[in-house]
Amino acid sequence: MEAILVRRAFASFAGEERFRAFVGTLNVAPISLARLRFWQEQVWAAFARTDPRWPADFASVREAFRVCEVHGCGLAEDAVYAPAGQIQWRHTQSPDSGWPDYPPAFAAFPYPGRGFDPEAWGEGGTRLMKVWYCPVCRRLRTDWEAAHGPTRRL
Repeated sequence: MEAILVRRAFASFAGEERFRAFVGTLNVAPISLARLRFWQEQVWAAFARTDPRWPADFASVREAFRVCEVHGCGLAEDAVYAPAGQIQWRHTQSPDSGWPDYPPAFAAFPYPGRGFDPEAWGEGGTRLMKVWYCPVCRRLRTDWEAAHGPTRRL
């Protein structure tokens, strides 16, 4: 079944706000997550009862909803360099994200999936890590930094 069909039907069923919350929660879920959150299970079960074609297993649901809830486009896979000590706990985590003092504007592009230049990082070393990123978020983050200057690095 096409993921876009599942997403459209679910968005119509759940409403835009709940749809975006459902997708956003999946996007920031830990890599180790093996099932939907309780509230997601409740909504998904009600939706799945409307048509037996909808996927029932967690892996299929997660794959079908691998989209940016802000821009609506599919997330793309990339491998980026991160500091060797970086602990990645979610697939959409950029190595340079999460600073509490990052500008509020960054909420408009939550999944840039950007890494570090291993040559510039120096003695600390880097490692490759897999990320899922939104191409629109990446472009908007690049544009923002071109206009405002680079953000603080680790």
